[in-house]
Amino acid sequence: MEGPGVGSPLARAVMQYGTARYKALRQDVEAQAMEVDKRMARNKETAGFNPKNTLKLQIAKQKLGELSASMAILGNEAAAAMTTVETQQQHNNND
Repeated sequence: MEGPGVGSPLARAVMQYGTARYKALRQDVEAQAMEVDKRMARNKETAGFNPKNTLKLQIAKQKLGELSASMAILGNEAAAAMTTVETQQQHNNND
C-alpha cells in the first residue's frame, strides 16, 4: 500500500482538485478583468457623468478584488499542502 507521498492516489487527487480550482478561478479573473476594462472604457466615454456606469464599474472592480483575494488564498492553501506532503515524505524516509 502506498503512503501519503506525492505518488499516492490521495496526493494525486488533491493535486488534480487544486489544479482544477486554479484553472477555473484564473478564467474567472481573466473574464472579470476584461469586464473591468470594458466598464472603464464606458465610464471614460461618459467622463464619469453616468452614475449607473460608475456604479457598475465599482461593482466590477470589487468583484475582481474578491477573485484576486481568492487566488491568493488558493496559493496559500497550495503552499501549505506542498509543505505537508514534504513533511510526510521526510517522516516516511526517516522511518
